[in-house]
Amino acid sequence: GYPAKYHHRGDLVGMTKALSTNALYHSGYSIAAAMARELGKDEEVIQQYEARAIRLRDSIRTHLWLGDKGYYSYVMDENNTLMGNFEGLGEALVLLDGIETDPARVQSIFDNVEQQRYGLPCLWPRFDLKDSRHIAQYYHNGRLW
Repeated sequence: GYPAKYHHRGDLVGMTKALSTNALYHSGYSIAAAMARELGKDEEVIQQYEARAIRLRDSIRTHLWLGDKGYYSYVMDENNTLMGNFEGLGEALVLLDGIETDPARVQSIFDNVEQQRYGLPCLWPRFDLKDSRHIAQYYHNGRLW
């Protein structure tokens, strides 16, 4: 789910930076380091994966945090502007994968994300998509997982 201006605009989507995608890459680098260690690979290889994970973690913390909202942005757009929306999956991944470890920020995420009766919305606040007739535009837009 992206705002309507991204509909059929893969060129624009490709210039964005999504929280959940970056969190998954962080996890991949961390797992690659652990696998390399388990397989007895050179320490240099292990350290390269660990360094990538650390750089990405630090970048997520620095560039995607919305201090005024108290949670992470769903997406940094093509102009490097943070959207004010949060993404339930992304917030969960930064907590579960140890990307965010600052106790004040962790508490802030719990205090400030939209919680509904049956869980977290995939995306909140919803995008205004009233002019869209394509169901894919609504899949992540405020739905609960």
